[in-house]
Amino acid sequence: MKTPLIAVKSCFEYRYEPSDVGAAHRNGKDELRSKSIRDTWYKDWEKVSDQISLKFFYGLPPEGGAFLEENSIILECPDDYPNLPLKTRGIFEWALDSGYESVLLCDDDIYVWIFRILADIQTWQTPPTYRGHSNGWFCSGAAYWINRYAMECVLMEPWKKEQWAEDQHCGKCLEKHGITPEHDDRYIACPCDICLKKIDLGKRLTQLTSNPQQMYDLHNATVRTV
Repeated sequence: MKTPLIAVKSCFEYRYEPSDVGAAHRNGKDELRSKSIRDTWYKDWEKVSDQISLKFFYGLPPEGGAFLEENSIILECPDDYPNLPLKTRGIFEWALDSGYESVLLCDDDIYVWIFRILADIQTWQTPPTYRGHSNGWFCSGAAYWINRYAMECVLMEPWKKEQWAEDQHCGKCLEKHGITPEHDDRYIACPCDICLKKIDLGKRLTQLTSNPQQMYDLHNATVRTV
């Protein structure tokens, strides 16, 4: 059986809908987001790459092409925010074709505690069907686990253009197949002080960051506490 896959949704340029700009969503080129991952928890992943896979996923590059770092995949879909559900579906197709049974889907502004994730995986009897920070009927797109069967269920359902929120799209698709999200508060989907106080830094598995600098700050804080 293949190791689990961490699938990082990224893009060449950030273009959000006007109503969604704010917090961690800022338009324009922002190479620092993926770079901050590669400078921090990616280095931890490299130490255990035989135990868990990791890929960065992009849509079609801009005219003239684009430079790709290692472990990057280009999907046949637009690279903009309104079409993010297509990128997620493309990731599921790629993962299924590649034989993965379990995927941790996360954004490129997410800090992942690799060693904690691996320790948690060791406690599984079976991979989670659909687990993350539950918002009732769907898991926050910041970071969530989804297994092979659930990915197949998502791909069975059509995508409607007006459903631009990829996490809600997946939740709707899975709801039709009787799959509900399993909430785990160790997957932090909001970086505000109120939410961060709900669970100790040493117990978090993933965390949404507000900016690339926070990715470095989390990494430095974690290193000091090891």
